Amino acid sequence: MLPARLLMILALVGLSAVCFLSPAAEKKAVFKDDFNRPDADTVGQGWTSRGEAVLKDKAAFFKLEEGEFRPRIRHTFPVQERGKFTVSFRMDWLRKAEGTWSFYMQLGNSAKIPRLLVYEKDLARGIGVNLVWGGGEPVDSGAPGSFGYYRQGKFKAQFLANDLKSEKTIVREPVVTIEVDLDAGAYTVKFNGKTWPGIPFDNKGPIDTIRFLTNGCSSTGFSKSSIDDVTITR
Repeated sequence: MLPARLLMILALVGLSAVCFLSPAAEKKAVFKDDFNRPDADTVGQGWTSRGEAVLKDKAAFFKLEEGEFRPRIRHTFPVQERGKFTVSFRMDWLRKAEGTWSFYMQLGNSAKIPRLLVYEKDLARGIGVNLVWGGGEPVDSGAPGSFGYYRQGKFKAQFLANDLKSEKTIVREPVVTIEVDLDAGAYTVKFNGKTWPGIPFDNKGPIDTIRFLTNGCSSTGFSKSSIDDVTITR
């Protein structure tokens, strides 16, 4: 028979392994919305909006306008001040004919994000993660479907995505994943099996807000204009 002490050690090792593999050891959701609700004239579930963003086909659908900085939606979540957290969402957008436009995907500090957007510079105030997908002047005259980030007013392109006129850019499952490192003041973007690490924050500070907004997007310029499955974990 095994000595009692050895049996106790083996039991503790086994318990540690079970704890390590258990679901409790996985990342916990800080915020989640799958938009699986009936169609409605508002997004609901605590999202605030300017311009017409609605629930359609179990997704947050942007009813596009030519005007600046709308539609847009935002939501707060428990403040993140240090360490790492991950954001993912489905970017179900497809450019059909638009020439000059931008779609922003941002994370920032609600205490510093302006409630009203009046000038171009307002887009970056209080924003740490400042991702953009667009074409023309807003992305430094880049090709349609340029995806990248803004920092200190300058755009840095990373890849092309979801331009109906360029088949090779179309992604069937367009999920964007952002791994945020608050201590380093930087983040990593993952899309379509590729990774872009070490992107510096536009502005450092705590993060408690996610915002999506359009700029110069016409209703006839896109075949798709929705987001879905927004998840924040740490």
